Amino acid sequence: MDESEIIREIAYDLFRDNQFPQKIYDYVIDNYLPQSEQEWEKFGLTISEYIAIYSDYFMVKEPVTDHESIMRNLCDSVPTYVGYICENIFDVYGKSINVVAAKNFKEAASLMFQEDQFPQPIYDAINQHYKPENKGQWQWIENTLTNYIYRYLGSFIDPNYAEEQIDNVYLAKQHLKVTLRLHTADLCDKVYDTCILSK
Repeated sequence: MDESEIIREIAYDLFRDNQFPQKIYDYVIDNYLPQSEQEWEKFGLTISEYIAIYSDYFMVKEPVTDHESIMRNLCDSVPTYVGYICENIFDVYGKSINVVAAKNFKEAASLMFQEDQFPQPIYDAINQHYKPENKGQWQWIENTLTNYIYRYLGSFIDPNYAEEQIDNVYLAKQHLKVTLRLHTADLCDKVYDTCILSK
């Protein structure tokens, strides 16, 4: 097992054993009302996957060499990231959005970000406020922006279209080519807010 798999497993065990801050469990209950152990399991898996992907932010104390040190890191760092964890739950299970359209927009936004097809001021804001030094840091910013677009999907769709009409990534891309320009300031603000919070 590599380190991320171990982190994922320990994070899941902590979630299952109610070792995470109560606000996370309250958020799940208030918004999704899980009715069974299987339903709770999917939230635990989602959270532990998020922690494994962003382990650089959760494994802040050296050395991270064994089960006990990973557990200590998580118990110390998870309370700091409650807001991000709850946002991630929303991004994965958000209600009141058309899931097919939202996934198409998220994929299209991710492709466009990687291909430098976002408005230039967004990349300028990233370089000014965050100065990503490696692929993982660029990925974090990309996830932040694509999750924002996913969450505020309605703002990125031409009002002449219904959400259910956005049934493929190509169409989502055509919308984004127009609407990203309209939301450049919002996305730059999101970059700024995220970078300030990460410091």
